[in-house]
Formats: sequence, C-alpha cells, structure tokens
Amino acid sequence: MSDQAQAAAYQRKKSMLMATADIQRAHLALASHDIKASVMPGSGTVAKAALQRPSLLAKGLISIGVPLLGRYRLGRILQAASIGLTAVRAISHWSANRR
Repeated sequence: MSDQAQAAAYQRKKSMLMATADIQRAHLALASHDIKASVMPGSGTVAKAALQRPSLLAKGLISIGVPLLGRYRLGRILQAASIGLTAVRAISHWSANRR
C-alpha cells in the first residue's frame, strides 16, 4: 500500500470515528434529558399522580436504577433500605408506646 493510500484510509477511519463519537454524544444528551424529565417533577396532574400512586414511583425508580446500578446492586440497595426503614418504624413505634 502506498503512503497516499494509507493516509486516505487513516483519514476515512478518523472521520468515521469522529462521526461515531458525535452520534454517541447526541445519544448521551438525549438520554440525560429523558432521565431529567422523568426524575424532575413537572407541573400538572402527572407529577401529582406519580407521587400519589406508589406504582408509578416504583416504575420510575426501577427504570432509572436498573440501567445505572444494575439489577443485582439495585436489589441489594432496595433490600437494605427496606430493612432500614422497617427498623426505623419499629423503633419509633416502640418509643412512642413507651411514653
């Protein structure tokens, strides 16, 4: 292969990699916008309904948490949080009954 052919192949590969990087940046920007839109409560009845219905809140938590943390790690975190909240409720109930 001549030097000109190698240089042309290098330039084509470089331009393809740059285009791929630009597309990935656009996908990342779109994904971050979607996450922000789903996490931030907006005005209107949809945000109020999400806070009033635990199933929508759970769906949002799972749809965001699984891609970010992984299924196993999210499950362990939710299990630890559940045990912690149960302990807090039990202790507060026990201390309220002692008064």
